[in-house]
Amino acid sequence: MASNSKSITGARTTVPLPEDLHHRAKMASTWSGTKLQDFVAEAVEQHLAQAESAMDRESRKKPAR
Repeated sequence: MASNSKSITGARTTVPLPEDLHHRAKMASTWSGTKLQDFVAEAVEQHLAQAESAMDRESRKKPAR
């Protein structure tokens, strides 16, 4: 993931993560030089983009009524 110098502002939430996942995310964010919150936000953005793309492809397959 690319380093992101902007800090995330906006809604705050608490998401319980398995300890191993939290540790891996923290290690990866440290390695990439980003804050954990920015690293997680970017990961969610990427996952949502993939899901939305798949939903768009699926909706084009359905015949119009």
